[in-house]
Amino acid sequence: MSETVSTGLESGLVINSRFRIEGRASADGEAAYYVATDTDRGQPVLVLEVSAATAKLLGKAKDLGHTHLANVLAVVELDDKHLIVAEAVGGETLTQRLSKIGHKAPVDAVRSALRVADALSTLHEAGGAHGSIHPANVVVGPEGRDGPVLVVAPVPAGDVAFRQPEWDLGDGPSEPDDSWAAAALLHLMLVGRAPPRVGYDSERGLADAGITDAALQVALFHALARDLGARSHDLRPLKRELARWFVEHAGDEPTVPGPHSTQPPPFPSTVKPSQLPRDSREPRSSQLPRISQLPREDPKKKPSKILMLASFGAAVGLIGGWVFSRLHPRSNVHVVEVETPAPAEAAKKAFDLLEVPVNGQSQTESTDKAGSCVSGYLPKGTFEKPPDMSWVCDESDPRTGAEKLRVAVINGGKGNATEAVKIFARIGWYDMAAFAVVRAGCCEGPKPLSLPPPSAGCTAMDQALAEIASSVVASRSYDEPLKTYTAAIHCELNAGRGALLRHTTRPVGGEDTAFGELVHAVQP
Repeated sequence: MSETVSTGLESGLVINSRFRIEGRASADGEAAYYVATDTDRGQPVLVLEVSAATAKLLGKAKDLGHTHLANVLAVVELDDKHLIVAEAVGGETLTQRLSKIGHKAPVDAVRSALRVADALSTLHEAGGAHGSIHPANVVVGPEGRDGPVLVVAPVPAGDVAFRQPEWDLGDGPSEPDDSWAAAALLHLMLVGRAPPRVGYDSERGLADAGITDAALQVALFHALARDLGARSHDLRPLKRELARWFVEHAGDEPTVPGPHSTQPPPFPSTVKPSQLPRDSREPRSSQLPRISQLPREDPKKKPSKILMLASFGAAVGLIGGWVFSRLHPRSNVHVVEVETPAPAEAAKKAFDLLEVPVNGQSQTESTDKAGSCVSGYLPKGTFEKPPDMSWVCDESDPRTGAEKLRVAVINGGKGNATEAVKIFARIGWYDMAAFAVVRAGCCEGPKPLSLPPPSAGCTAMDQALAEIASSVVASRSYDEPLKTYTAAIHCELNAGRGALLRHTTRPVGGEDTAFGELVHAVQP
């Protein structure tokens, strides 16, 4: 995306009667960009010169409302230039963090990768693409909101470590390139270096690189395969595989404070990008900061005399800017109206973890009766407020229902090891029983649970699950149907059908106990 132009924007120029150019921020990026001031809010913003095609794609991020994506404030045509105005997010970048710690703990790395992937997925679903994903453009410690935040800024010139192998100089943003870059960020966070420029020939290569977890090897190989035919070209597979891994390992995270974890922010986030960091100081054109050097503010400090004088100066600056804009010859400015993304298509019946937000997306204000009911079948504190669980009564496949219930539980935990999160980290095969219970308790006359026909000599697992659920809901002993279900598990594993049932290993000690702890919320 080489988009540097020969003529720059003049300091003091006011764009869209709102954004005052302070000066050029850097000359070492792929695109020209400038520090400016949002005179409406008295806050710093970034202005990027991009191509018309890039402006159209990045413009889809305008008012998108995702916590982990910097908000695009305006898309402007100024004479022959196409400009993107985006919020400036100050704080420590991923590049800076990793220079101190080397690499992140796996849970922290996957959490951050999921948040970035979720932000990008939202942008892709709106018809846009980012095109400048780089650790220097990921703010892990933003002021006033949960991190990480993917900002809109140029990639350092000549750095192609986070570009898909097929990318060439001059290429604009694309969904496949964003998908590769998101996986490359996770690779970097896990082992401290970017993946090979050409990708990987096998999962073995990822193991040799230092990624020891088999599930993460699979997820990253799908996203970083050298072979185009073996590579995923959108973020859905990576996001789905990482979400499954995260719900299994959320309880593994160390709690010792330090830069490796820095008390990771809640998961998912609820802060809106419109809640910009409160910082009224304006950058000086004589000393323009890089993204990582944007003003930081300690909310605990009381206003000082210097700050009061600075505020007065800012007010004078605003008046001066207004006068300047009135006296300065007007440029031919045309504001481009950004198209409102079309409503998303109705969710497909086939299971997709994207149906349940894994992080960052704003929560729906309304909740349904099913959400309130499901909350009553889980430990206290599972959800801050009842989520939308309207899918529960329509889902008759226990495998799919169990996976979606896991994601809802981890979303409810917001990154904290709640009682429900701890239970689902250990529940294994008995997650299908958990789904069967909440469905039986919250749905009136649902369709029978349905699994593939049992192997010869094995008991039908869906019938055993139904018996467990009816017993728990009726506050009867569920010991016998649970034994029947456990026997069916081992019978199907002996028949080689574990993968079909989405569990490939035998139940380990404590899985049935974890289910019992869950039932205790219903039968104290």
